[in-house]
Amino acid sequence: MPRQLLTVFLVAATCLAIPYVASADLIFDSSLGGVAGSGLGTVLTILSVQSPGSGSIESGSVQRSGGTDVTSDVGVLASGGTTNVGNVKTGTSQALTSTFGETGITHVSQIGIVFNANEPSGNSITLTGLQMSIFNGNSDILDAYLAGSTNFVTTFTGTGKQGFVFRIDPAQRAALQVILDGLTPAALMELRIALSASASNATGGPETFNVGALAGGVTAVLEPATLLLLGSGLVGLGVWTRRRRPQRLT
Repeated sequence: MPRQLLTVFLVAATCLAIPYVASADLIFDSSLGGVAGSGLGTVLTILSVQSPGSGSIESGSVQRSGGTDVTSDVGVLASGGTTNVGNVKTGTSQALTSTFGETGITHVSQIGIVFNANEPSGNSITLTGLQMSIFNGNSDILDAYLAGSTNFVTTFTGTGKQGFVFRIDPAQRAALQVILDGLTPAALMELRIALSASASNATGGPETFNVGALAGGVTAVLEPATLLLLGSGLVGLGVWTRRRRPQRLT
């Protein structure tokens, strides 16, 4: 292979090998409607929060550190920053990270975070922040954020019974899948999902968040940035080929 042509291919391959920054958006998937659970202890509840006293704002998180779960009253805000009004619930099955092995998740497109708002008479609530983190041991390898507050005019009644589903933005899934594809099956099963959240207009509770493997296709689509890099390499190849083409004699 000519040296110049080899160089073009090496540049394209290098571009495709650039590490992906592990961050993405979480979006509310209204097409799924309400997804049924079956209460605390039987669904994989990761986080439970409730407004303290007579307040209507709540927040909390459960993360991973030192090989154990760490809970806090601090929750993220979609507008940026955090809030620490509390209070995170730490009773049995209320605040626990979950492994991929426990959920049956093997592909990014299966990840679904179910938000169950237990409000009186199915009243409204606003989810003001949500962050999903994926930990490999104690290392945070992915953070996915809710881009903006989401208001639910009506909610489902009952703790852990039924809720609204949030998924990773489809445009990000293929690139994120690269992270998973680089792991052994055993390491993949040990990945842990952690959450941080906040809500307003909360007058009941506790609000719970659980995780599960959603049904559906797992067809990967190249991320736009990856396609752009690949396209740039191919364009460069075309330009080089044109310059090397013999000139016709006239």
